[in-house]
Amino acid sequence: MNQQSKLSNYQLYADRIRELTDDQLKNIDYLINHLTIEKNDKVRVIYCPFEWQNPQAKLMIIGITPGPTQLRNALTAFRSAIRQGLDEQQVLKVTKLAGAFSGDLRINLVKLLDVVGLHKYAGVPTCESFFGTHSHLVHTTSLISNATFLLDGTPYNGTPNPMKNDLLRKQIFDGLLHQISVAKDALLLPLGPTVDKAIQELCEQGLIDPKRVLFGMPHPGGQNGERVKYFLGQKKAEICSIKTNTALLDSRKKEIMNKISVLQTTV
Repeated sequence: MNQQSKLSNYQLYADRIRELTDDQLKNIDYLINHLTIEKNDKVRVIYCPFEWQNPQAKLMIIGITPGPTQLRNALTAFRSAIRQGLDEQQVLKVTKLAGAFSGDLRINLVKLLDVVGLHKYAGVPTCESFFGTHSHLVHTTSLISNATFLLDGTPYNGTPNPMKNDLLRKQIFDGLLHQISVAKDALLLPLGPTVDKAIQELCEQGLIDPKRVLFGMPHPGGQNGERVKYFLGQKKAEICSIKTNTALLDSRKKEIMNKISVLQTTV
C-alpha cells in the first residue's frame, strides 16, 4: 500500500480546495475533473467534504447525493474555513452546516419536515432551526455522501441502481452505514424513492433497524415540484398530472405522521 492510499480524502484534497479560485468554484466541470475520487464505466464520485458527524442527532435526513449547488456551497465554505486556519474538525463542521441541503432544496425540505410534525417531535418551533440554532438535533447526509455524476457530467439521480453498482455500493457501506452506527439513536428519514428502496434493502439485509426509518417522504428537489406541492397541501389531487400518485402520497404521509405521533408518546 502506497503512502497516498493511507491518506484520508480530507488530507488528499484540502490543499486543492484551499487554492480554488472563485471562477473555478463556479465551473462544475472543473470541479468534477479536479476532485474525482473514483470512477467506473457509469459514474464519477467527487469529493464533497461532508465527513463531519453528529452522534447526538435525533433525526438523520438522507438525500441521494450532493448536487452541484450543494457541492459548490460546501467547497466555498471549506475554502473559507481552511484559509482562516481552523482545524480539520472545525472546517468539516462549518462545511457541513453551510452546504448540506442548501439552496432551494433546503426551503422545500423544511416545509416537508414541518408538515409531518417533525418540529414537534424535536421540540422546536420549525425545522428551519435544524440548520441554525438547533443543528445539534439533526445529522444531514446522503445515500452517497460524495457528489456523484454520470460520465457526461449529469448529476446522478438514481440510475444506475446504487445497490447494484460496485462503486456506489461501496460508498454506501463505507459512508452511510458508518454514520448510522455513530448516530445510533437518530430516526432515519430517506428522501425520495431511490433512497427509500436502498434503505429498505439494507433493512432486509439486517443492517438497519426498520423501526428507525420514516419511509415515504418525497424528495424536495425542484424536479419533484408537483409531488412536493401536493404533499404540502398546496395543490389539489384533481389538478395533479398522471405522473403524481396522490393516493400513494396520502398513504405515505399518514404513515409518517402516525409513526411520529407514536414516537412522541414514548420519548
